[in-house]
Amino acid sequence: MSNTSEADYFALRRLILIDAYRKGALTELKLDGHTSLTGANGAGKTSLLRLIPLFYGESPNKLVQGGGVNQSFVQYYLPHTTSFIVFEYSRRGKVCMVVLHASRSGESVYYRFIDQPFALERFRDESGSLVSGPDLNRHIRKRGEFCSEQITALSDYRAIIQNAVSGNREHRTLAANFSFVGPASRLSHVEKIVTGMFSRVTHFRDIKRMIVSCIVDDKTSIRLESSKTTMKDWVREYRAYVAVMEQAGRMRDFQESQLRHEEAARRLQAVHTDFARLQQVHESAIEQAEVRGEEIQGEMQLLEDTTNTRLREIGGRLGKAEGLVKSLEDALQTLDRQQRAYEKEDLPALARLVDALPQLAEDLEAKDQREKALLGESRNLANRYAELRNRRTESFHALEREKNALKEPIRVGGKEEDTQARLAAEEAWQHISAEFERQEEALNNGKEEIAERVGSLKQGYVCVKR
Repeated sequence: MSNTSEADYFALRRLILIDAYRKGALTELKLDGHTSLTGANGAGKTSLLRLIPLFYGESPNKLVQGGGVNQSFVQYYLPHTTSFIVFEYSRRGKVCMVVLHASRSGESVYYRFIDQPFALERFRDESGSLVSGPDLNRHIRKRGEFCSEQITALSDYRAIIQNAVSGNREHRTLAANFSFVGPASRLSHVEKIVTGMFSRVTHFRDIKRMIVSCIVDDKTSIRLESSKTTMKDWVREYRAYVAVMEQAGRMRDFQESQLRHEEAARRLQAVHTDFARLQQVHESAIEQAEVRGEEIQGEMQLLEDTTNTRLREIGGRLGKAEGLVKSLEDALQTLDRQQRAYEKEDLPALARLVDALPQLAEDLEAKDQREKALLGESRNLANRYAELRNRRTESFHALEREKNALKEPIRVGGKEEDTQARLAAEEAWQHISAEFERQEEALNNGKEEIAERVGSLKQGYVCVKR
């Protein structure tokens, strides 16, 4: 085993005030190392330091006597049912708590031991509100943790923490588990020593009172003895005392310097307070900026997710477009090959004919219409020809009848008249025949011309269809 002393296993770690003389506040003072306690006048520095002797068993009422406090200890330090004074300490590697709270009547201080380190959650209920002191035992036990019954007498608590319990079995058990010293040791009257250390002014009479109190409490016999060595030590210490008192003037200078230092410290504290307030404002601004930064980060993440989604969609569409481009490129290559094949087969001329097909179709339609018009005209001409022919036939028959009528008188009138009449009739007949032949020839020529034009139109139509 290592040479670690028993004192190394015991240490007062933290002093915590919950909803105490600063309403609703949590005040924590670390005691396991070097601590600097600063603050403006009236901030509660001295009120906080005065509480340390409580842990060792000092009377609460002594802490407010002569300290400028006109209230009782409970009224000043534990004004609410949810006010707590917590001492967190370690003993042999285990962290425990001593919790002080006011009684229901608000007139007394009760003590409890808890076998867990301090955590604010242990003093809050399910709704997050602070539990009251009298209900703390039930609340801690509901969490499955140990909390002692309330200790109402200061002497009982002092005996437990100093491991000086004499009779009560329950208190001996608590001392074995929670005392601030090993089982074979005692810390009797340690609270007086600690109180003297934390007193702002300590005189020799206070030390004498403490020694007498220790002797009276121990109920042991007093044995006075002296020796030459002891007497020499007393003389040496007295001379040292006289030498120190000769420096009283310098001490006054030091005291005035201390006062000036305290004034400068107060001013510096005011500056520090302003700086702390400014720092708080800046920290609030920084916190808001961080919150806004987190919001912006969330918006950026959302935008990034949206962008990635759009990119995936665009990538899909791009893949489809690339596939389409590939197919179009293949089709274009196929068309290029077909074009080269068409050029070899002299298809450009055919293509030009195909391009001219709409115009040829229009021309063909115009020619069809012209053909229909010519056919109609041909039919009109045929009808006209038939009509003329009928008229000429009728005229011929009329002339024939007239000739016959004329012949008869001629035969009757004589040979000369007959001859003249015959000549006149023949001349008229020749004139009529010549006119008839001329008109018939004109009709035949018109029919041939129409037939040729119709044939050329049909031939052009067949070529276009091919």
